[in-house]
Amino acid sequence: MTRKRGAVMITGGMLLAASVLHGAIDSGYKRYSDYWNAYYVELRPEADCRQMEADYLKGLEEAYNGNKENPDICVDYGMFLVYLGQNDQAISVLSPVIKQANLTPRQQADTLLWLAEAALNKGDKAGAIRHLEDLNERNLKTSSRGAPADPAGLAREALPWLKGLTLDELKLPVETGAKAFPKPQEAKYADTFAPLKSVKLELGKDIKPDDARVKLLKTKFARFGIGFADSAPFTISINAGAIAAPAREEGYAVSVTGNGAVLQGHDRIGTTWAVVTLIQLVDQAAKSVRLCEIRDWPETPQRGPLMSDHRSLEVALFTKSSMVCLQGTWTQNWGETPLRMFTVLEPCRRYAEFGINYYAGDRSLTMYPKYPLTSERTFKLHYDVFSKIAEAGGHVLFLYDDARYPLHPEDVKVNKNGAGQDAKYITRLFREIRKKTPGFRMIYCQPFYWGPYYAGIF
Repeated sequence: MTRKRGAVMITGGMLLAASVLHGAIDSGYKRYSDYWNAYYVELRPEADCRQMEADYLKGLEEAYNGNKENPDICVDYGMFLVYLGQNDQAISVLSPVIKQANLTPRQQADTLLWLAEAALNKGDKAGAIRHLEDLNERNLKTSSRGAPADPAGLAREALPWLKGLTLDELKLPVETGAKAFPKPQEAKYADTFAPLKSVKLELGKDIKPDDARVKLLKTKFARFGIGFADSAPFTISINAGAIAAPAREEGYAVSVTGNGAVLQGHDRIGTTWAVVTLIQLVDQAAKSVRLCEIRDWPETPQRGPLMSDHRSLEVALFTKSSMVCLQGTWTQNWGETPLRMFTVLEPCRRYAEFGINYYAGDRSLTMYPKYPLTSERTFKLHYDVFSKIAEAGGHVLFLYDDARYPLHPEDVKVNKNGAGQDAKYITRLFREIRKKTPGFRMIYCQPFYWGPYYAGIF
């Protein structure tokens, strides 16, 4: 097949490669691609969709073989190779690009980001960190209104999670007056303090030396200049059963005397608040702790912000927030690439260690594009992604709100309206995920359902 454009004769192969370059064919991780729309929205036959991907790969190969020096072609080809799991080949395509002169900031960022994606996808975490550090050191600006992605921004967020948070990045708490925050339900404070030159730990059977709460305590005390030694005169007892915590969700008790502190949590998160409270009771300059008796539990079970980043876990701990949400995860619009999915799953794991609920929201999996809930393809998409989040200890924000209508034509044809259909779908999805992960939670942000579906406005 040939087509004539002006005086230029374009063969079938050249036409396919040119279409790839102009976005006429698109696939891979990205939402809104031709493949994504055909498979999930138009519900075209699977064979047709597989052929689209095969054509896209062929077009990329032809474009790359025709111009291996073009950084944009290399990035498109490299990212699709990562999607296919051909990571070493992706690295061989992308590695020469970053050595080129006169790359734009976006080209530099895209190349280094996809080198990191390929490295992480093959299990080379150190390699991914190395590429992201290179990207960060270049101090590139790739965020702008209408830009399709922000690779430099993703690198800045992903790198701390990859390297491992110390939970002392913000040096919290800064100043508490050596009292618990927020104000406890019951507290008796003395004006006397016990010195903390060094301390020893006594752990109950449900808490191990490598527990996240123990690590947090040791991290903060190390910055305060307080050491740990088995011969220390001051003993910190955690969940050894010496006192009783209030029998409520998130309940905890703390008792501090001249020779020790006793901490007891009613549940996992209650133990977290007991440890956080002890840290708050320390006079950091004097290396001493206030003598007191505290019993506490929250009035409101779910407390926390709707937006977050890698710094938010430390903030959540020292404000005693029981939940943290991210309404726009880095997978939004760009899909579950290795690096983007890592920035979703790693927070789930880290928050869960403390008993804090982390909710991930991706509107491009729910609100748009317009997925038909009557399709099993939609159900499998939601189930597969949300199950990974649940297995990592996280939870899901299922966001519909202001983009629910008009319904997908197939949903109108089968179910006539959204209200009953949505409720049944969400219930089924929630219950199926809970079969494997009983602690899974979902916040469903529904639209306003008003009257008959075809009542005037549509």
